[in-house]
Amino acid sequence: TVLVQGSVQSTDDDVRVVISADDVTRTNGALLHKEFSGKRKDLLSLEDSIFNGLTGALTIKLNSEEQVRAMRPTERVDAYELYLRGRNLLKGQQTVKNYQSALQLFQQATQVDPRFALAFTGIADSELYMYDQTKDAKWLDQADAAAQRAESLNETLPEVHVVLGSIDGFRGRTEASLAELQRALKLAPQSDEALRRLGKAYLQADKAREGIDALTEATRVNPYF
Repeated sequence: TVLVQGSVQSTDDDVRVVISADDVTRTNGALLHKEFSGKRKDLLSLEDSIFNGLTGALTIKLNSEEQVRAMRPTERVDAYELYLRGRNLLKGQQTVKNYQSALQLFQQATQVDPRFALAFTGIADSELYMYDQTKDAKWLDQADAAAQRAESLNETLPEVHVVLGSIDGFRGRTEASLAELQRALKLAPQSDEALRRLGKAYLQADKAREGIDALTEATRVNPYF
């Protein structure tokens, strides 16, 4: 069992990240303790360095599919920051105001980088949540269009299939929903979000046992959510 911990400190322009990895099953099981520093404009390069440091220390060999998913989601740091801010809002208080604010951030990200597939999944999720709150069909249609755009840009992203599966669920296409969410889970087996939505899809399909199993696994993966 490996415990990975990190801390982040930042000023207006400087970012400092300290990462440690320890094998808790062994005495003196330190695998990595390293500081990564850089400028905010080099955030994606810093993220690459941290990723490579961790995979090297843990002697993880990625297959070709994992290597594709590990590629930078965008070359524009400003677009990536907008995306992260939007995702943080969606994880916060579940209100229409937060959904609208997140949607604006994701839309700004796609204006900065029109090929930023993850940002289109953010748009789709925001609009899907708006539909869930308002039951206005325009939000579901817009979410569908954004998700299709994301898929056309990068179909290897688990987030693409998570949101497509959720849209299918809202449209009553239960089997299609399950297929998309199972594909998302295959791409990202430790995704508590994919597990949570898959659990709901199973319940919607009157498959209570499978739904409970998926939701239980989601709590194992992320016991804090």
